Amino acid sequence: MTLAAIDAGATDVGSPEGGAILVVTAPPDLEPVRSAMAAAGFPADSADLSMEPTTRVEISDEKAARQVIAFVDRLEELEDVQNVYANFDLPDALMEQLEASVA
Repeated sequence: MTLAAIDAGATDVGSPEGGAILVVTAPPDLEPVRSAMAAAGFPADSADLSMEPTTRVEISDEKAARQVIAFVDRLEELEDVQNVYANFDLPDALMEQLEASVA
């Protein structure tokens, strides 16, 4: 399946979680790759465009992490906002600490 995806024009193939396969393409290649994968016997459960950052910013300060999360939450609550995309990463330990303080 990986070879079929790459031959069709995919830039990356991975398995993030739950047994799913994630095939990454450039936006113009989405439909051709989806069609080629289906023709090769690998029909997609879903094929969507998404915004993925090319660079990520790691936030390791708890105060800054709280502020960023609060800002993103406020953006998501706005009626006119359909999607919110971000390029920050929080270390797992910090995320667990933030979740524990909320609970």
